[in-house]
Amino acid sequence: MRSLLWPLSALFAPSLIAAQSDSLRPASATCWRGKPAPQCRTFWLTEISGEYAFVSTTAHYRQAYTSPSGTFVSSYDKPDVSSRLVWTVGPMFNTSPRHAFGGTLTAGFVDGGQRIAIEARRRNWFPESGLGLDFSAGALQQSVPFHEGRPAYGLTAGAYVIGEDLINMNAHADVLITAGRVRTGATLGFGAGTKAAVGVTALLGALTLAALAIFASGNYD
Repeated sequence: MRSLLWPLSALFAPSLIAAQSDSLRPASATCWRGKPAPQCRTFWLTEISGEYAFVSTTAHYRQAYTSPSGTFVSSYDKPDVSSRLVWTVGPMFNTSPRHAFGGTLTAGFVDGGQRIAIEARRRNWFPESGLGLDFSAGALQQSVPFHEGRPAYGLTAGAYVIGEDLINMNAHADVLITAGRVRTGATLGFGAGTKAAVGVTALLGALTLAALAIFASGNYD
């Protein structure tokens, strides 16, 4: 038996040593595309996301306009939470091969103004599938319909299904308080991360500059 084991141990020893050295290899200090430990200790989230408001409380507005021909009254309903385009950035720290924790800053555009959120974020890694499941919660400042002239403050919470930090599907719930009212809404969105986010941002910037150039030239043909 020993005469059989010695050749086998000699055959498999190099691969066993290599596997052990890989498991002991120190993690990279910082990754720009998120990976679980031990591949990364810290990674940065850089995301761009378009989010559709599928449910929201509404408010009734009434405006009066005076002209030489008389006074006119306009009445309409407007949702409190609108669809938006947002950017998210923040550091994450792998606390184990299955979990990461960090914080993010989100800023973007909503109907009639801006949205800013500061959130804590937790990630559950599923290395076998290349997916991650994130949960976030934090403080929110968001513009309400522009003619009210004041922002709303409140809380926001979100969930993300992450595909290798390149794409994500997300859902958010918002609770806002302003003008003596509680306003609530929820969104569903699709986002891009890391290099994809940079590419989409650059494309949007180029399209915006092109639109501004056409507007400035007055050539609308």
